[in-house]
Amino acid sequence: HAVRTAQTPLVVLGARSAVFLPLHDLGLVIVDEEHEASYKQQEPAPRYHARSVAMMLARWQGAKVLLGSATPSVETYHNAMTGKYGLVRLSERLIALGCSLVVDESFLDFRRDEAAHTIRREAGRLPHCLLVRSLTKFYAMPGLRLGFGVCMPALATKLDAHKDVWNVNLLAQAAGVAALKDHDYQEKSRAFLAETAPKFAKAVAALPNVATVLPPSANFLMLRLKEAGQAEGLIRGLRSRGILIRDCANFPGLSEGWLRLAVRKEEENERLLDAWREIVC
Repeated sequence: HAVRTAQTPLVVLGARSAVFLPLHDLGLVIVDEEHEASYKQQEPAPRYHARSVAMMLARWQGAKVLLGSATPSVETYHNAMTGKYGLVRLSERLIALGCSLVVDESFLDFRRDEAAHTIRREAGRLPHCLLVRSLTKFYAMPGLRLGFGVCMPALATKLDAHKDVWNVNLLAQAAGVAALKDHDYQEKSRAFLAETAPKFAKAVAALPNVATVLPPSANFLMLRLKEAGQAEGLIRGLRSRGILIRDCANFPGLSEGWLRLAVRKEEENERLLDAWREIVC
């Protein structure tokens, strides 16, 4: 009653079901920790996703929506990266909050537009930022456990005081220097991925029981099954054929039926596609 008859602005806090309150003249809807799987109600009916309902409610009433998260869901991040949603980075606000920001860019090397997404500049001027990069993903040398960080000198000094005295061996150093100098390998790898990933994504989208394939942004694809309950059997069937895929059901913001596939050589991609068709009729 108070919400329906209020004459002055109100701030309404509530659980996911609060989206069904008789709200009017909305100005702003905030969905905090929007990646949380608990926003999606499966049982009992009605089945709904509070984030989606909040978006529709705001659209009907001409209000703004703020989706807050330090680890946004795959759908929200994709919409922000493609321009469907606006993106506000809060790295500088963290200074006032006394928080630190650590960004893992281990897969960013796979992108030709890497410069548009890296936080190297922020890490070099903001005292609370730390950028970490692994050389083992893009350069395919995981056994060496090699990587690096970018931050301001004061933070580097603090980190150095707590690391192992002997943390990088001579072989890893030599391999890292050689890898970073191999510009031909870098360009060929990015060109291969730029050509292969979209073709593979199109082929995967045509597979049985595939509902959604997100556009590839690195060397893997994210997809959602139409029948989520078939995920376990599919994963098991592929494993028995020597093919491993990632079950993403435990990723923040995702649920059963979300999978991740690596983009590999053409013959290996074809092998996965053929095995999928054998398993899912």
